Amino acid sequence: MKEYVFLHKLVDEGIKAGEIRDFSAELTIAMFYQGSRAVVNLILDSDSSQDENKSIEDGFQIIWRGLAKN
Repeated sequence: MKEYVFLHKLVDEGIKAGEIRDFSAELTIAMFYQGSRAVVNLILDSDSSQDENKSIEDGFQIIWRGLAKN
């Protein structure tokens, strides 16, 4: 579980620095993890011609910035 401790510390530091919204670190880690899994599953299960790098970038932006336009 060293990875979890590292991620928790990273999220806590991001919150303190004002770079990440002040949500529960556990929830933030879980949402990021599940969002990342969704992108990987989409790529692995997809027969589409969609660019994998674009899917990865778009997935990251959705997770990092959310769905809101502003």
